[in-house]
Amino acid sequence: MKKRTKIGELSLQNIEKPVTVYGWIKTIRSQKDFSFIELNDGSTLSGIQIVVDSKIPLYEKLVSSLTTGSSIRVEGILV
Repeated sequence: MKKRTKIGELSLQNIEKPVTVYGWIKTIRSQKDFSFIELNDGSTLSGIQIVVDSKIPLYEKLVSSLTTGSSIRVEGILV
């Protein structure tokens, strides 16, 4: 498992690098080709926006199972 990075500790030094964040879903908006998830971990008042591409395996099942307040772990490249 990769080391967790708190959302409040993310900076320009993390751009284009892989990060792992844990948190609770504040909002989720689903589109045809992607979904936006606003994630907060309590380390800062603001959260981070996660973009989930519909090309990932099991996209429909994954996104339909997520609700506000769900706890998730996200691994990806910070852009």
